[in-house]
Amino acid sequence: MKNSPGGNPGMQNRSVFSYQLKLSFGMITLCFLFLSACGWDDNIHPEQVTFPSDQEVTNRTWHSPYMVLTWNQAIEEMYTFPTNALSKSQPVVARIMAMYHLAIHDALNCITPKYERYVGVARDKDADPDAAVAQAAYDVIAVVKYPDQSMAAMNALLATSLAGICDGEAKTRGITLGHAVAAAILAQRAVDVPLIQGNYGPPPPEGDAPGEFRYIPPLNYGLNGYHLMTPFVIASKDQFRPEPHYVVNTPEYTTDYNEVKTLGRATGSLRTTWQTETAVFWAEITNRKWNDIAQQVISSRPSHSMDAWKTARLLALMHAAIADANISSFDSKFYYYHWAPISSIRLGDTDGNDDTVGDALWTALIPALPIGG
Repeated sequence: MKNSPGGNPGMQNRSVFSYQLKLSFGMITLCFLFLSACGWDDNIHPEQVTFPSDQEVTNRTWHSPYMVLTWNQAIEEMYTFPTNALSKSQPVVARIMAMYHLAIHDALNCITPKYERYVGVARDKDADPDAAVAQAAYDVIAVVKYPDQSMAAMNALLATSLAGICDGEAKTRGITLGHAVAAAILAQRAVDVPLIQGNYGPPPPEGDAPGEFRYIPPLNYGLNGYHLMTPFVIASKDQFRPEPHYVVNTPEYTTDYNEVKTLGRATGSLRTTWQTETAVFWAEITNRKWNDIAQQVISSRPSHSMDAWKTARLLALMHAAIADANISSFDSKFYYYHWAPISSIRLGDTDGNDDTVGDALWTALIPALPIGG
């Protein structure tokens, strides 16, 4: 039996099925915790060192969220894939979306600091908020996008966004502030870059005992540095680490095994049409799906209840929460190093559990990903 790469060889092997379900619900719960943290009241938490004057707050009691929502919609469209929900790595996209929305958030709060900022950029109270938002968002996505993604739509949006703002010192200062905020966020997260590459270091060794992770061809083990990333907002990667798996030869493991084997298979499954549609629905990139939900929540609010600052804060916290949920998930998967359903079912006859019947040709409805994918 090989030691788990997370340094926990004596772990109990809980079922990967209940474990992954917990991770999924943990991510959803974490998202809602941060959404709840946004609140819908007018409480603000500005940085003490840059507290705005009463007059400044009065002058900007409400500023249209139009520019924030326009750029939010643009990145949702950039990561909407009509033919393949898995065409981009969801964890990598989560990092991109978090940085993008934090840039929008900080651009506004470097003008009127209603909420705590992610990076420390000098405040410019005279900068135009819309110019700062547009430039900050553009600068971030131009750097962190996938190499094969076109910037044509973003280029056009930047031109349109800035053209709609009256020329003058405020606009110029907003553009300058946007550049500064984006540069600071990119610098803050630059340490991530090696960790999101597919060739980061050698992958951990493949397990050989029941319950230990097996490589999943053709990638075998992807993003094997992702679990080392520093979270965006939570205290630590293991703050929400789930309990260990069920031991492979326990009744609880057997129950989960048989359920996933019968309901999760690509063909010949006993699942209902509704269950299949639900699985495909949640297979979409997490950020894109939750972003759409957030947009609907925002649009359902009473008129003028969500200004640019509140809208930017909600979106930044949500996407940062999703990114951190991914980092936490990777940390837990690496720590426990448990096998995936496709491995457990194909090796079911050799797992030491007399109540599990293996299927060497079993394939899941949603393609299996390596532990870091």
